[in-house]
Amino acid sequence: IYNVGGAYTVTLIATNTNGCKDTIIKPSFVNIGPMLVNFTKSSGSACKNVPISFTNTTLPAGGNSTWYFGDGTTATGTNPSHAYTTSGTYTVKLIVSNNNCTDSSSQTVTILPSPTSNFSANPTIGCTVPLNVQFTNLSTGATSYSWDFGDQTNSSATSPAHAYAVNGDYTVVLTAINGSCSA
Repeated sequence: IYNVGGAYTVTLIATNTNGCKDTIIKPSFVNIGPMLVNFTKSSGSACKNVPISFTNTTLPAGGNSTWYFGDGTTATGTNPSHAYTTSGTYTVKLIVSNNNCTDSSSQTVTILPSPTSNFSANPTIGCTVPLNVQFTNLSTGATSYSWDFGDQTNSSATSPAHAYAVNGDYTVVLTAINGSCSA
């Protein structure tokens, strides 16, 4: 029984009835020590259908790794990546078996819902300059916004008003943002 972790050399001395001896020494033949199972992930939160990279940082390295991603899917191997198809919070579990020892580690990952981007504007055509346009944000699932009014100006307001000072056609782009997800 070994009560303390470490690498142990085992020596066997065999003696026959005539007093003849033979010795065999096996250095570091018995290894006892904790396995520190751990892993890192490329992101604590991500968007649906965007792969997250997982890196096994278990010490000592090696052994067999089985990953449970919390959505009913699994993988084997040292450093898998996985994309979730539904938003929510998932518990990722890594189980490592190495030298007859098995241990595990778990972490959570949050998959954010993807926002949708939509807006209306009034008016969209005018004869006088400046043309004052009120934009109404119709986006869903977003926590912040980025507007590009097409005239080298922008805004982060939810439903901004904008004055166009020069006649012309302008392409307006609204980006709806939820964490690291955008549309």
